[in-house]
Amino acid sequence: MTDIPVSMLEGKIGKVALGRGRMFLDEAPGFRARDYYCRYNDWTEVFERGWRDTLPRFAALCKQVGAQLIVIVAPDAHVVHSGDLPEDMPFTEPSIGQQFVDYVNAMGIEAHYPRALLEAALHGPVDVYRRNDTHWSAYGGYIAYRLLMDRITTAKRPHVVGPDDFTYVSKMLMGDLGWTTDPPYLAEKLIPTITNRRSKQPKVRFDESRDTIAVAEIDDPSLPSCVMMRDSFATEMGPFIADSFRRTVFAGVKRQALPELILDERPDVVIIERGERAIANGFVDWNHMTYREIFPEPGKPAAMRLDNEARLLLRDGNYPTAIERSVQAVTMDPTADHYFTLARSYMAAKAPAEAERALLRCVAIDSQRFSFRLHLGIVHLQLARPKEALQNFAHAVVLAPHHPLGYEHFGYAAMQSGDLAGGEYGLTKALGMWPEKSSIHYWLSVVHEQRHRDLPAAIRAMEAALALAPEQANFITRLASLRQRVG
Repeated sequence: MTDIPVSMLEGKIGKVALGRGRMFLDEAPGFRARDYYCRYNDWTEVFERGWRDTLPRFAALCKQVGAQLIVIVAPDAHVVHSGDLPEDMPFTEPSIGQQFVDYVNAMGIEAHYPRALLEAALHGPVDVYRRNDTHWSAYGGYIAYRLLMDRITTAKRPHVVGPDDFTYVSKMLMGDLGWTTDPPYLAEKLIPTITNRRSKQPKVRFDESRDTIAVAEIDDPSLPSCVMMRDSFATEMGPFIADSFRRTVFAGVKRQALPELILDERPDVVIIERGERAIANGFVDWNHMTYREIFPEPGKPAAMRLDNEARLLLRDGNYPTAIERSVQAVTMDPTADHYFTLARSYMAAKAPAEAERALLRCVAIDSQRFSFRLHLGIVHLQLARPKEALQNFAHAVVLAPHHPLGYEHFGYAAMQSGDLAGGEYGLTKALGMWPEKSSIHYWLSVVHEQRHRDLPAAIRAMEAALALAPEQANFITRLASLRQRVG
């Protein structure tokens, strides 16, 4: 028996290494243990590219809503159990997790790496990491949970689940590595049961990849609230976290920061939890879709299945079948989210007229969704109707004045409508929010050229754009043309 269906693991686990009494992930898509842990690496450039701009912005957002932000890195088993690695996988210091936590702390953002605490518990009666899995055990998760509880300094204090407040149920399971051997490698998994559990889970929202936003609540206003941006390591911490806060939103979002979720929830505490090998994937804050569209509201189960299938087909580039499934979903359950999937499928299939009809249905059902207005404006640009696009982008800016994509598209549509002053206003606002977005610099270069006849400023903007996207052919061509004109 495995924790999750083997079908969901196939393709995610490449090669497994057998160490002393345990299994280690050797290779997976985008990951080679020997590259991460068996040679010296300076990861600074990776952190600069993936975290330097977005994490401080996210920290400022947390400060804006009055939330304490804590980053915690879950060490990989290769680090904590480095003495159990195979002989041909010698561990090399410093680990990526330690380098990352040092990098984040140097930014002035609180970050923790519970490696020493986990290593100190290795010789106890309970496994800290599961022997046939890439993740820590419930005991390892509890150690990290207690570290978090010790670091929370909010006025409202969380309830701390003590070691006497829960028991373990033991099961022999394959884990996410044990299924790869023949016969499968079964090992004990300890499942914690809180004795007097108070939290209830009223709602779970899924995306097409089965990532979730799950909400747990306790009827106790004296407790603080929490949003946890999590990956799979947080699963073992979940029961403890859920019983500590009045309201906990667990957002399993991989790289996404989901700033709108923080603005809507306005939590007392925000926790970013990342497994060590996922750090290199970075952190992304701005998206054409907010969490409401990434994780649609639950609807009729049969229609949800069709909509999820359509989203997977859309992701994989099978647009005709995605449209077919979406039509079935909206026929069965005509929700705004189902119409939005249909609209995105039509947009991907380069059918803007059909996409417009679907988006108008979205807006008719819910006129207050930023992503609906943003996409409707994009479709109007595709239909060569820039003034209608401008109206929708203006509406999007009102709905989400914190979001740079609204301002960027407003600026571009204003330019297309002949309003260079409006274009400069929108693009300048967008640049202040998202200075590493190359296209904003590109269009500001056009404004400098066409509105102000300021070729040196246009060149500087293009140089900034090209520095951010050095392989972009049209950036190279435009910069060369501007320089030639200056002589």
